[in-house]
Formats: sequence, structure tokens, C-alpha cells
Amino acid sequence: MKRNCTRRLCWMLILTLLSSLPLFATKIKEGKDRLDGLTFHAERTWKTSHGKSLESVLNIVPSSILMDFERVNAASGGWWTMTFDTVTGKPQKYEGGVPWIPGTGLGNSLTAADLGVTNLQASTNSIPVDIVSQKAMKFMEEYPELLGVDPGDLVLQKEASGPVLDYLYSLNYQWTYHGIPVEHAHVGFYLNSGNLVMFGQDYISDSIKKLDPRPSITPEIAGEIMWSYLGEKQDINDVMIEHGRLIV
Repeated sequence: MKRNCTRRLCWMLILTLLSSLPLFATKIKEGKDRLDGLTFHAERTWKTSHGKSLESVLNIVPSSILMDFERVNAASGGWWTMTFDTVTGKPQKYEGGVPWIPGTGLGNSLTAADLGVTNLQASTNSIPVDIVSQKAMKFMEEYPELLGVDPGDLVLQKEASGPVLDYLYSLNYQWTYHGIPVEHAHVGFYLNSGNLVMFGQDYISDSIKKLDPRPSITPEIAGEIMWSYLGEKQDINDVMIEHGRLIV
């Protein structure tokens, strides 16, 4: 009897230790470096988004957007829904379904030949990214108000685009302003089993048109400002991985 009790206690102790492992592995960063004391957050640089269903904000959505929304629904026969961003004043995302590339999605009877692809690999999810991107660009030109962006301001991020597994596919575009990348601002198209099921944008706003794209200081001056704030010049053991770039 005593031996059985001892075994139970041992198992309970082992289970307790195993369940506590994440606690020992998780640790809040301690401010040990001098640079930790120099970090700060500027409240005026906050960014956010407030996505609302179309029905709840119908009275503030521009008629031009509603017209393109009705057109794309009529053309695709899809039941698309819209989420509107009340901060940027633009649609945030659309969800629905329409065949875009060959796949097993509902109502999808497309072939590689429909997209002008003749040497398709065994997987129907291997349509080249450039071909699918051309389709997305043409779509945005045909329905310009849906996202409210100029396709010419978009740069395809090939490392973040293309097929995933054998049924998912995505396109990710960096939004630029006068050729300057806008941080966190992008347009995305997302496919499942060959069907476009969602597309939208983040942090794209016409308010950026108030911004003068010409920088008021040079990269060299920006570097001097940085070093003066840090209080020391670059140490011989430091490695500079980037010497500065212009972004919004």
C-alpha cells in the first residue's frame, strides 16, 4: 500500500513539473542594456483600423465604391461581403468566392489554358506568380474603387506571394507613395482551392497626399542625429546591417 502511494506521489510530481515548464521558459526581458533606457513611444505615431460591416456604415461609404461593389457581385455571381475601415475611409476587406485559377473550389472549372499557361506542372496550384499577379492587376483596373489604389503604386512582394501547400495561394503587394514604401501598408489577394475568397488592404489612406515626399535631411545627417541621440559613435565591434533608407 505504501509503495502504491509513493508511486502516485512520484507521478503527481512529474506531471506538476511538466505542466510548469512553460513558466520557467517564459521570462520578461530585463532592461540591462544602456539602450533600453533610450527607447520611447511617440503617441502621435499610433496606427490602428476600425473595420465595420457594410450594413452598419452604409451611410458613409462613397457611392463610387458601392457601384463597383455591385458590379463585381453581378459579374462574379458571388455573395461578397465588405468590411469598411472607418479610419482610412476605404474598404478593408472583401470575402466571398469566385474561380481565379484552376482548382477544386466550388464552381471552379478553369484550366491552365484559360490563363495562357501551357506547361503546367502536376499540381494545379503551381500557376506562376506573375500570371496570377497580372490577373489581380487587371481586376483592380476594372474595379478601381473597390480598393481605391493605383496599381502603379503597388510592388509585388514575391517572397510573400505564391502557392502554399497544394490548395492555398496568396499575393502580397507593398504600397508606395511616389515610389517610397509605406510601412505596414499593403494589398493582399487570398485564394483557396483556386477560388479567390478574400482580398483587401491595410493602412492605405488618401490623407497621405498631404505629405511632401521630398526628405528635408540627407541620410548622412539622419545618421549623425541618431549617433548624437545614442551618445556614442559606432564601436569597432558593432555591425551596421543597414545604413538607412527612406520610408513613410
